[in-house]
Amino acid sequence: MKPIDYRNETWADVKGRMDKVRVHIWEVMLEPVNRVPMTTREIAAVTGVDLLTVRPRVTELYQMGFVELVEDGSGKRGKEGYYRALSEYEAMRLFEMACRVAREPQLELGL
Repeated sequence: MKPIDYRNETWADVKGRMDKVRVHIWEVMLEPVNRVPMTTREIAAVTGVDLLTVRPRVTELYQMGFVELVEDGSGKRGKEGYYRALSEYEAMRLFEMACRVAREPQLELGL
């Protein structure tokens, strides 16, 4: 999201964009057995959702702050990125911090 988006959005707006497929993928990733970083291929396997549907949904979840990129694929584990689901609390805290920075850019610089 862009800084202007953070200035104009609320947490309810962000959560309101969670459609059925995004919620399903996110909830499965949050299950204790799946709380390890996974590639989109692994996410597709555990969710039962087609890979070509999972990839854009994971990107959207990442952009919304519900998933984080743990390893970008340039490391020793291979060429695919590894993603981890954030709890709703973690996602909300990141959103709140981004909102503060968007409203007061000097916070980003630590001034």
